[in-house]
Amino acid sequence: MAIGRNEGERLIRCLRSLVGRAAAVVYVDSGSVDGSVEAARALGANVVLLDTTVPFTAARARNAGFRKLMAEHPDLEYVQFVDGDCEVVPTWLETAQKTLGSRPEVAVACGRRRERFPERSVYNRLCDLEWDTPVGEALWCGGDALMRIAPFLQVGGYRDSLIAGEEPELCSRLRAAGWKIVRIDAEMVVHDAAMTRFGQWWRRAVRAGHAYAEVSHLRGAGPDRMWVRESRSNWLWGLLFPVAVLATVPFFPAAGLLLIAGYSLLCYRAYRGRRRQGTDPRFSRLYAVYCVLAKFPMVLGQVRYFRNRLLRRPQTLIEYKTATAQGSGPPRVAYLVNQYPHVSHSFIRREIRAAEEQGLDVFRVSIRRPGVALVDAGDQEEERRTRVLLERGVTGLAVAFARTAVTRPIALFRASRLAWQFGRRSGRLLRSGVYLAEACLLVRWLREAGVVHLHAHFGTNPTDVAALAHALGGPPFSFTVHGPEEFDRPDAISLGDKIAPAAFVVAVSSFGRSQLYRWCRAADWPKLQVVRCGVDAAFLGAGPLPPVAEPRLVCVGRLAEQKGQLVLLDAAARLAARGVDFQLVLAGDGPMRPQIDAAIAAQGLGSRVRVTGWLSNDAVRAEIAAARLFVLPSFAEGLPVVLMEALALGRPAITTYVAGIPELVRDGVNGWLVPAGDPVALADVIASALQIEPARLEEMGRAGATAVAAAHDARREAAKLVALFAEATGRVVPAPKSEPHTAEGA
Repeated sequence: MAIGRNEGERLIRCLRSLVGRAAAVVYVDSGSVDGSVEAARALGANVVLLDTTVPFTAARARNAGFRKLMAEHPDLEYVQFVDGDCEVVPTWLETAQKTLGSRPEVAVACGRRRERFPERSVYNRLCDLEWDTPVGEALWCGGDALMRIAPFLQVGGYRDSLIAGEEPELCSRLRAAGWKIVRIDAEMVVHDAAMTRFGQWWRRAVRAGHAYAEVSHLRGAGPDRMWVRESRSNWLWGLLFPVAVLATVPFFPAAGLLLIAGYSLLCYRAYRGRRRQGTDPRFSRLYAVYCVLAKFPMVLGQVRYFRNRLLRRPQTLIEYKTATAQGSGPPRVAYLVNQYPHVSHSFIRREIRAAEEQGLDVFRVSIRRPGVALVDAGDQEEERRTRVLLERGVTGLAVAFARTAVTRPIALFRASRLAWQFGRRSGRLLRSGVYLAEACLLVRWLREAGVVHLHAHFGTNPTDVAALAHALGGPPFSFTVHGPEEFDRPDAISLGDKIAPAAFVVAVSSFGRSQLYRWCRAADWPKLQVVRCGVDAAFLGAGPLPPVAEPRLVCVGRLAEQKGQLVLLDAAARLAARGVDFQLVLAGDGPMRPQIDAAIAAQGLGSRVRVTGWLSNDAVRAEIAAARLFVLPSFAEGLPVVLMEALALGRPAITTYVAGIPELVRDGVNGWLVPAGDPVALADVIASALQIEPARLEEMGRAGATAVAAAHDARREAAKLVALFAEATGRVVPAPKSEPHTAEGA
């Protein structure tokens, strides 16, 4: 019998672990809006919809499910209660039934509960430590246990009104009736707390304090003095001791040392207790510190209970969980880019749209708006769908930072240390502080949007923000490294320190991955994956085109130092001096536009060279199609998408053997490779290529299109990335929306 609300994929795992192993499965839902009810019915569970006009309690849900179970299966002897965020271990039901069958005095059997992802947050780790309790006869059980039905009915089941602590209160009544509760040495369930924020942990501790107060009030007078000692400890250490000491400090300043001594002693006792259980020293220290810290929210929970009781207010649920985003629907992944959309980032747009075709739900975030006008309709549409961090201004970032300082101080301290480390290595401490503020705002956006994973493009400042957001309690993150910027100063951008906490890291070429190997631990090498940039279906579907007769060359790219356009102009001047007939189109714009224009004028190339400025995707495609050869004389690259587009259209490429380019361009097969920065060699190859017969050019064009189709299909590469997201999040991605290639609306 499972209960839940908005548990999503966690519920699906829970029910799958029960269906086929239990005589009947009942799921009680308390108002889910994420598709949990439909998913439960699809798995064959008998669904009970709890009346949401009555205040919800887990106790009421369990009783409702139990009544439904008994109405349809009155001859059952045992019932397994389980929370919807738990997955029952395959061997548990049989093991627990044997225990109850061989020990008629036992009413309840429970086993070991383990966290699914203890490494994902300190709070998940604390839950995992909390579940680790000794085996043998126990005072109480948690929400997952196999119960004998007769004693459960004998004591009247759960107490409907309890908002927390319903299982210990039930166990107290069972023991008072002469029954026993045992914790056996067997794995029982895998729990998914999904607790990533300090605020969640704090509210859970408030809820625990409320449970201590209410259960001790109800059962404290019995022979077992249920939770009386724990409640008194909370009052003492969470309120009375600090108030008493602080009240004496104005008169006896040294009394403040009592606070340090008292809490240090309490922390040491908790530490020794965990060590005696065999817990690792590091985790024992963690557990001890949080045990002491928990006294404060727990006493708030106790105050809350008695205040409501005194004022005769109803005790209302204290929520701390975060629902799984979109439940059983498509997982929501956020993309973070420094400037998105951007005329030079059309490959990111293609990746996002192809991933959405694969069933992913993508939440788009840009750090800043693009600094250039967007001429492509597809980019304009993406701009409308993208949230921009810096548009909130200084005030918005300051408010986000202050809110984080209040609600998640420990996480902020941890993230601040990471920001300091990033800033110290880059020599930009102030800028790193801004990234931290951006991360504070981003975490709130991601939480509100139900994002389960964050992916950044480029290993520079977007990944700084992503890593800091993760340190603040945000979702797991990954990032794509393109080059060459990331490889120019890998130590200064803390590349290895970003790889370490990432779920995975993508390189766009094998060369790129080889460079990442150099800057991270060998233990992190399995995280490094190659997912190549994909080409628009409009390019794949259009080529290879037959060669054109006109001796036109086209170079597409930002007008920037690394692209080598000045070398190309030098080569063009040499060709003109030789009397070679050609026309050159420089498609693009950028910071070197003034120098490019000046070089064209100085070398008398005005009649041969045309600079287009920024173009739409359609216009770029038209310029490539109208050219005989594509030229890209870069000094440094990752693996340029425009090179793939040119080859896909059947245009042989003249380019340089740098970075990942030789993985695509094979000298003499689908293009030519020349040394970077050598205008003489470049001019020689261009002159020779312009003389090649059309049939040979067409053959090379087909070879290029085949190479691109094999390695750079946008949908196929997106499928690889979606699979990595699914593995990182534990979420099932629905089937693709469509099978055939469809061109973007650009």
